[in-house]
Amino acid sequence: MEPAKIPTIKMKTDDIAELKKQYLEKLKNDAPVYAKIKELNLSAGQVNDNLATLIDFMEDHDFCAKCPGLEKCQKAAGHFEMDIAVKDGYVDRHYSPCHVVTARKLLEARYLYKDFPEAWEDKDLRSVDMTKTRNSLILNLVKLQKGSEHNWVYVRGKYKSGRSYILACFSNSYAEDGHTPVAFCDSSTLVNSLKDLSFADKKGFEERFNALCQAPLLVLDDFGNEFKSDFAFSSVLFPILNYRAKNDLLTLFTSDFTIDEIGEMYAQKVAPARGKQLANMLNDLCKNYLLDGVTVYK
Repeated sequence: MEPAKIPTIKMKTDDIAELKKQYLEKLKNDAPVYAKIKELNLSAGQVNDNLATLIDFMEDHDFCAKCPGLEKCQKAAGHFEMDIAVKDGYVDRHYSPCHVVTARKLLEARYLYKDFPEAWEDKDLRSVDMTKTRNSLILNLVKLQKGSEHNWVYVRGKYKSGRSYILACFSNSYAEDGHTPVAFCDSSTLVNSLKDLSFADKKGFEERFNALCQAPLLVLDDFGNEFKSDFAFSSVLFPILNYRAKNDLLTLFTSDFTIDEIGEMYAQKVAPARGKQLANMLNDLCKNYLLDGVTVYK
């Protein structure tokens, strides 16, 4: 079998010169890339000699500037950014994890649990649409972040009222201030995962349980929607909340239900004394907020 013949592309000298001229103009008109060329103090001769590398850098930089997100990255060197430096008179290229990957790793290191959408990861309280009821909640959250108040917070509202989004925004800011790791947990998922872990890995369960007890911030999202059982109450929720109450650790809740309604549910499903015990604790420690209106955050 004869080897495949690769056709050669013949270009006139004038065509090559025109193409180089076009690329040089593109480099000059790309402000970040042109700034990099000036930073490296490249001469006109070095730019010409390293034109292919500089064009690759420009295209890589332009693609990353319009980042579609980690999951949609279609670069050949996915999740890596190209940079350039001068070495022995030539422009040398090197790659490092992109800024989005670096930010994601930093964020993940700040969270023990992060049960909210990726689109919320870079949000803070400044992105919240303000209403009269939200104003008082956000004022309280700002004071909690500054350390001038120490109460727990219980936010009730209908689905997509903004309750989870607001607490996710606060969690991001609180973690960024160095209060880590933060645990933002979907209550149902948390109870189920800890139940499974208690059977599969006793040591792992104890480690995760202790981490939840000691986290600087715990958010229980959709509280009251978890499966209500003696395990949920006696092995997870109450001992964690009791530890946090005794150690003055910030704890926030979102829910469809009032505190008293949740207490009644646990009274019926577990024991009357247990439900009353939980409701009394939350009523004593929490400031209550009811969010009105509907806001959809994407």
